[in-house]
Amino acid sequence: MSDHTSFLKARYCRSVLTTATISPLEEARHLVRCLTTEPLTPDVSRAVQIAERDALASILKLYERFETRSAAAVAGEWNNASEAIQRWINSAS
Repeated sequence: MSDHTSFLKARYCRSVLTTATISPLEEARHLVRCLTTEPLTPDVSRAVQIAERDALASILKLYERFETRSAAAVAGEWNNASEAIQRWINSAS
């Protein structure tokens, strides 16, 4: 199974999202948008599949709201995405 590949992808997503938090607004939006293009990792365990799908969906929701709002206005979605990524890391490790 590719749980380890998914784990690496989750850590990458966490790093990019963390970088976005300290970036200027347009750069942060670009970084979050780039994360929305991540495909699901094939051949992972069921638990990792669920965690990865949920995290990527949470990132997409963050991007959709962040596209036209300030970072402060989407703080809840940002926290949700961060927590979902952490659950993904925990599931895949």
